[in-house]
Amino acid sequence: MADELFYAPDRTPPPPRQPQLGERVWTLRKAGKRVDCELRFHGESYGWEVQRLFNGDLAFGRRFVLREHALEEAEAQWRRLFGEGWRAPKDSAH
Repeated sequence: MADELFYAPDRTPPPPRQPQLGERVWTLRKAGKRVDCELRFHGESYGWEVQRLFNGDLAFGRRFVLREHALEEAEAQWRRLFGEGWRAPKDSAH
């Protein structure tokens, strides 16, 4: 049990955390900028997270218990950005 303590001097650190890939919902572009929306599932006790990435950097994240609610939030964000002039790339469809 003593070897399980986090403060043990000879404790080996865990391997670095690997990024989890998200499920891309949509991508929009405007004036050379890119916004992606992804869903990530974090397990039943945490639920679904909507993430909006601006040029690859996290700009927004919100958690929902149900996937359906996360998709509704993603759709609401898409409608807002589309209304502001953001458009889907020619090679993708919403």
